[in-house]
Amino acid sequence: MKVSIICTNYNKEAWIEEAIQSFLNQKCNFDYEIILVDDASSDHSPQIIEHYAKQFPEKIKAVFHQENLGITKTWIEACKLAQGDYIARCDGDDYWIDEYKLQKQVDILDKSETSSWSCSDFDIISESGELRHKEAIQNGIIRKMSSFEEMLAFKGMTMSSTWLVDKDLMLEVNSSIPIDAVDDTFCLQLELFIKTELTFLPEATTVYRLHDGSDSHPVSVGKLATRFEKLQQLQEDYLEKYYSSINFKELSKYLFSESTDHEKIIALRQRELATQLTNAKSILEELLEERANLKTAEENLKTAEENLKNTIAEKEYWVDEYNKVVHSKRWIITTKIINLFRRNR
Repeated sequence: MKVSIICTNYNKEAWIEEAIQSFLNQKCNFDYEIILVDDASSDHSPQIIEHYAKQFPEKIKAVFHQENLGITKTWIEACKLAQGDYIARCDGDDYWIDEYKLQKQVDILDKSETSSWSCSDFDIISESGELRHKEAIQNGIIRKMSSFEEMLAFKGMTMSSTWLVDKDLMLEVNSSIPIDAVDDTFCLQLELFIKTELTFLPEATTVYRLHDGSDSHPVSVGKLATRFEKLQQLQEDYLEKYYSSINFKELSKYLFSESTDHEKIIALRQRELATQLTNAKSILEELLEERANLKTAEENLKTAEENLKNTIAEKEYWVDEYNKVVHSKRWIITTKIINLFRRNR
């Protein structure tokens, strides 16, 4: 067996089928197996996995946890089931878009004397499947990682769903990471960089689904802050763990670079906020002026209404006076005399 594809799943019924189908679509000149591990999902993921396992029993091995173990424990246990020379990872909400992904990466690692780990570029989509970024690494959306020091400084991403790793190395690395890690891939990447070179395939072979509520993108500000704090603790732990192996000149360069980048971002954001504040003040002044004009218009309208009422009242008064005169006996007699004179003429 050349490759063991390992896909862990927890409540990803909307996407797991797309992932499985992308594994089955792989075209290669070697045998591979698919290990699907459901970590006690409460949705219909287990039924979907079971359906595919029954349909492809010679290809798919399905494991169903009775209780949730979490991503790190689930990953470590799943790797122990692998029969292949290499392990390929893909999370249940991601999927592969290159039918020759495995073939390309196996060819690369089989020929390499220094690398036992490969990753590739990838596309990023929204939760609903809308394309956000093509080839995220080559287009500068995600920084390309090349060393332990760079990974430690930037808390980077090699996109685990693109990985192909030598199985023995993967098992060794798995035994080195904390079982309760907030992000198992961060620890795995650091350990892998210590032990081997990373070979990068500059093609998007995989789609990474970005959605709120995931472990890496919590919605709660509190959870996000906790995640950052735990990642910092991991940075400090790995700084101490591999202190004698670290190139501190390189690490300092990356840390200075990160600090500068953050300062640029903060300065740019401050400028944007200042512009927005100025615009907001201008809008507020315009609104206040409009409010004053509206108040003046309301007062003028009120005055006009009063004048109109007075004019109508005055008109009604004179009409009433006119009617009194016209219908009085004196007016009637005078009118008859005038009319008599007119007829005699």
